Amino acid sequence: MKKFLFLFFVFLFSFNPSFADYMPAYTNSISHFGIGAVSVRGNITVYPDNNTDSKPLAIFQIDKNYFDCKKQGVKKCLADDSFVAYVCEKETALFSVEYDTDEWYYICYDQSRKLFGWIKKSESIDFIPWENLIDTYGRKYGLYLFRNVDDKYKKLYPAPNEIKPALDDFYYPKHIALWLISGDWILVKLTGYDNVTKTGWMRWRLDNKGLIVFPKFK
Repeated sequence: MKKFLFLFFVFLFSFNPSFADYMPAYTNSISHFGIGAVSVRGNITVYPDNNTDSKPLAIFQIDKNYFDCKKQGVKKCLADDSFVAYVCEKETALFSVEYDTDEWYYICYDQSRKLFGWIKKSESIDFIPWENLIDTYGRKYGLYLFRNVDDKYKKLYPAPNEIKPALDDFYYPKHIALWLISGDWILVKLTGYDNVTKTGWMRWRLDNKGLIVFPKFK
């Protein structure tokens, strides 16, 4: 019995929260959007310059059901500080990309502390623009609305613009099914918690390029 309790407490206090999945819930939980995201896996090294001779800022190890990292000047490296989204089951770890060169991506490798660095392009790193991410994964998994979206954006329109009056408004739908994407607008079917459905066009990205929806992934 004592041995069991000892092992239980060892497990409890040695659990690393960085292993937990992370999905953004608020628009400001993604501090930097940039031009899109990179999906990464394996061993990823972040450099201060686009030069592998420079001293690494951070090193990530990302595999199915496993995540670990070390950062300069940071005692504990957490998934929800580092990634735009991290879902073990889907083997999805996303960094936001500010811009890129022929051989490098300049990424935000710590959203909460606003830390940036370079990662070298490779076969284990896949870039996807935000529009493609919303379109591809939104169709597959559905979308959800960030919690702090202003009510003026919770409206459905007959076309992908605000020229004509809104057809309807909504609050926090249970599910958003994506049908089409046109610029910064998406044609969707929303299902509320009362199981009532509504169809129309809504924004997925604001004029400042900030997102207001995100793929569910799970």
